[in-house]
Amino acid sequence: MNRRSLAALRLLALPAMLTVSGTAFADAPGQDKAVAEALFDQAVALLKQGDAASACPKLAESQRLDPAPGTLLYLGDCYEKTGKIAAAWATFREASASARAAGQAPREELAKKRAAILEKDLPYVALVGADKSAATEIKLDGTPLGRALWDGEIPVDPGEHSVVVSAPGYETWRGTVKVGKGEHGRLTVPPLEKTKGVDAPPPPPPRTVETPPPPPPPADDGPPRRWQKPVALGVAGAGLVAVGVGSFFGLRAFSKWSDAEAQCPADRCTGDGRALADSASSAATISTVSFVAGGVLVAGGAALFFMAPKSTRTGQLKVGITGPGAVVEGRF
Repeated sequence: MNRRSLAALRLLALPAMLTVSGTAFADAPGQDKAVAEALFDQAVALLKQGDAASACPKLAESQRLDPAPGTLLYLGDCYEKTGKIAAAWATFREASASARAAGQAPREELAKKRAAILEKDLPYVALVGADKSAATEIKLDGTPLGRALWDGEIPVDPGEHSVVVSAPGYETWRGTVKVGKGEHGRLTVPPLEKTKGVDAPPPPPPRTVETPPPPPPPADDGPPRRWQKPVALGVAGAGLVAVGVGSFFGLRAFSKWSDAEAQCPADRCTGDGRALADSASSAATISTVSFVAGGVLVAGGAALFFMAPKSTRTGQLKVGITGPGAVVEGRF
């Protein structure tokens, strides 16, 4: 039996417990055991000096590092000395369960008796009308309360206690309740009010839909060839003029041949007849050349015209033959 066990027995004034073997310490690491023993010794010294407020935290840390029924008995007594009846009552109940698990019946019985004595003076607080929706949170002295505690009485230490009720989208409500030994306090919690300007949660952000970029504009082939149609019409007109010239010289050649035949009996031409024949031959040559050139120009002008880009204006060409020449009139 170590010093913590003996100190607990002396504190509780039960000499008969000295015969109980085993301390039922948890299998804590060696370093934790050493620290727990040192904290326990310091706490006992403080209790002897009457400084229970400083001793309780050291006993609680010693119990955390190396749990033992004797430490719990000391801790419960320390809480009672500082007026924390609810904490002392809960600690004695824990000590009773720990001693029972360790097979230490005398300590179990002692812890039960100490808890029963404190229970007579234990204060309680009940919350009335608390909103029990899923979004509500209730804190008692800064500690969240489980939902199971919202409908019943909650054991507390004597004194004033703060209650905070909150929920998303609602104004937080705060209240206090004061109870003394053995009192059953009640605190009415009103319905929460909606936060001003908040009727509903904000809508989700709009979804961004990526649209494919517009197709690139068609390649620019350069300025429209507005010159093509006028040139085509001019070439075609020149061709028609050449055809007109060819027609004129063709008719002239035919007339000269007729006059030459009259001057050339039996294909024997006199001086005037030979001159007429030569003139008719020259006119025929000019006619032939003019017809060929005119045909080529008309074909080329037609090709240029139909290959030209479309325009809102269309060209017009008027060609006429007057006497020995031709007239070309164009509008584009």
